Amino acid sequence: MKKRLFYIIFFLLLITTIVFLINRDKKIYTPNKIYTALTARSENELSLGLSNTKYLKQDEVMIFIFEKPDYYGFWMKDMFYPIDIVFLDSDMKVISYIDSVEPTSYPETFYPEKPAKYVIEMNSGERKISGLDKNTKVYYK
Repeated sequence: MKKRLFYIIFFLLLITTIVFLINRDKKIYTPNKIYTALTARSENELSLGLSNTKYLKQDEVMIFIFEKPDYYGFWMKDMFYPIDIVFLDSDMKVISYIDSVEPTSYPETFYPEKPAKYVIEMNSGERKISGLDKNTKVYYK
């Protein structure tokens, strides 16, 4: 009985550790700042993004991870605050960016200059603070 209880406890601890490691916060590393990354991967997450959120913490960004590079369009539907949009290639280098996109710009849609695989949305002004410019490498870990 004790041996069985030991295996049950061991198994539960193992599962808890795995879940913790999978769900831990990932970070975006830029030249001047490290951000906690909110990750959009599923079709629903990719389409909603930051819509209907009241704010984004100063140390947070949202990263969109697409299956393949393309000219993905971004708009400000149901947004309540301005953001900077940064488009990245497959190597996570900045292709282009749009600063201070206002919620009132909806339904205008914003596109990268070249096909992007990753897109980062951050609070307005953070792109400059972070040191992101064209060809800057971003790290996501």
